[in-house]
Amino acid sequence: MSLLLGAVQAYEFWPVAWRKVQVRMGVNDKQVGGNHYNQVKVQHWDLVIENDLPYLPAQISKYVTRWKKKHGSQDIEKSIHYLEKLQTSLENGVLKYPTQERVPIKLEEFAEEN
Repeated sequence: MSLLLGAVQAYEFWPVAWRKVQVRMGVNDKQVGGNHYNQVKVQHWDLVIENDLPYLPAQISKYVTRWKKKHGSQDIEKSIHYLEKLQTSLENGVLKYPTQERVPIKLEEFAEEN
C-alpha cells in the first residue's frame, strides 16, 4: 500500500471532531512558500474539509475563488476544465450525484477574503 493511500484511508477513520482538532493545532500557522494563507480567516483546505468536498468540486472552488488575486483568466480556465471533467464523469456514470445535505461555508465570504 502506498504511503498516500494509507494516509487517505487513515483519515477516513478519523471522526470529524478529531479532524477539527488537528486543524487547530497549528498546521494553519505553517505555510510553505509565501504568507498569503496566514492573512485569511478560512483557508481553502478548511473550506474543503468542513464542506466534505470531493476532489473535483474542491479544485473548482479553489480556482473560481482565487482568480482575482492570483492568475486571472488562467484560473478561470482551470476551473472550467475541472467543471468539464466533473460533468463528463457524471454523464458517464463514473461519479454519482451526492445525496446528503451539507451545511456549507459561504463561498462568497471565502472568495472575498482569499
